Order: sequence, then C-alpha cells, then structure tokens
Amino acid sequence: MTIETPDLECRLGLTISGIKDNYKISGLLRTASDRTRICLARGESSGQVIVVKQFTESESHQYFKEKRVQKLLAGYGGHENLLLGDEFLDEMRVIVSQYAKGGDIFKLRRRLGKFQPIQTRKIMRGLCNGLDYMHENGIIYCDVKPTNLVLALEAPLEGITAESLVSQSELITPQLLDFEMGCSSTIYQLKATKTGGTPQYTAPEVLRGAQPDRRSDVYGAGLVLYELLAGRCLLQGDSKAEMLWKYLFFSMPDISERNPGVSPAFKEVLEKSLAEKPDKRYQTAREFGLAIEEASLQ
Repeated sequence: MTIETPDLECRLGLTISGIKDNYKISGLLRTASDRTRICLARGESSGQVIVVKQFTESESHQYFKEKRVQKLLAGYGGHENLLLGDEFLDEMRVIVSQYAKGGDIFKLRRRLGKFQPIQTRKIMRGLCNGLDYMHENGIIYCDVKPTNLVLALEAPLEGITAESLVSQSELITPQLLDFEMGCSSTIYQLKATKTGGTPQYTAPEVLRGAQPDRRSDVYGAGLVLYELLAGRCLLQGDSKAEMLWKYLFFSMPDISERNPGVSPAFKEVLEKSLAEKPDKRYQTAREFGLAIEEASLQ
C-alpha cells in the first residue's frame, strides 16, 4: 500500500534532476512507515535503472546521518558488499543508488524456502565481509536483517535459484544497504537511534540498553543465517518490550530438527553466533564468516 505523505515528492512519472543524470520515477519499491519512500527510476541519459530513496522532511536528520555514514565508508574506498549511494540531493533529501536485480534476502527466502548450509555460504560471506569492513572503519551497522541485504547480479544471470547460489555464485554479490537506522561509531560520534534497529533482529543486550558493538552485529548476522536455514525468523515481535519478554523464556531450538541438512559442525557455528552473552559469540564478523566457510564444506 502506498503511504501518502505530504513532503514525499517521489511519485510515478516525476523527473528528478541530479548531477550525473535526470531520473524519471517508474515504480514504487517500498515505503518504511511514514519515514521514507523507495522508488525505481531510470536515468534519462544512461537508460540505467536505479533506486531513489527519499526521506520525509521530518526525517531530514536521518537523511544527513545516512549521507555522512556513506561518505565515510566511500572515503575509505568503499566495499563490494556495501551498496553505497551514487548521488545525494540535499534539497529533496534523496539518495540515488544502483538497483540490485536479485532483490532482498527476505523475498528470496520466502520464494525458495529453507536453504541448505552450502547455499548460505555466498550470502553469509558477503554479509560478514561487509560488516567487517564497516567495523574496521569504526562504524557499527545496528540493523542487520534480511530486507537490508540485497543481491546484485552479473550477466548472464537473470534470476536466482537454489542451484545458482552454488554453481553460479561468482555472478552474485550480496550487498548491505540502508545505513540510516542505527549506525553508531565511537570514532565519529554517530549515535544509534533511540529505537535502534528492528526489534526482532536486535541482540538481547542492546534491547536491554547496552551500546551496540561488533558482537551485536554478529548476533544480527546469526539471526539471518538461522532464518535462511529454518525458513522462519527465530523470534517474532514488533516492539522492544515484546522481544524482551520473549527472551526471558527463550531457549535455542535445535536447528537440525527444522533442517536435517544442517551438520553438527554447522549447528555449532550457528549457535555460537547466537550466544546470549556477547563474549561467548564470535568476536568479529570476519571470524564468523570464516567459521561458516569451513563448516559449510563439511
């Protein structure tokens, strides 16, 4: 459903004047409550399909925060597993970026069902590498979830199947996007938002009020891995209070009962990433990614 918001100008047929090109809006991808509208557009000169993300006027501080985070990351050279903006149009609070034809991981999981461990390897490698790059440059992502991870495809691959995740993995590049929600950094004083990330993908210690760090992002990545393997998210809840209540009575389900293809070694990797205490988890995203690589081949 389209959410009409007075200060969101992005609408079908509108042409936005950029620095590199003019972009004509061709369709709505999604809205995030009343904060942003994300649309498909086409460059009038290049003919290239791109994504336009516009923030409401009341969320202009989030636009400038995301712009700052992206500029910092791009300033270090960028990373193939981060989908950073090509243009920032301050007057309209718009970020222009490339379009990832493979869509997001949530939709892919809904379409393909449960993944086998070997099929998660490329996705999780990209996710962990992108997080590690951010962490090494002093920024915590804070909102790891399947809808924030998309897949860029190279020709000749036009779509993704369970088989192509393995046999044509070199044509698939996982990319993190949407950096405005909760990025924080002790170096650049980019504080996490008051609400943090999405409650059901937030580490329990962060829900309780702890400062996000590398290990809370590792927990979020572990939740993504669990969802790919189980075909459902670990816990569902719409609010911080609801999730805190559920964690009081939570015990980790046996993933091998929900997916018999998960080996004992892979189960151990998953459970370590989702340890309740941060010091019991993998301490870096890189360490988690390497453990997935090794266990997926056993």
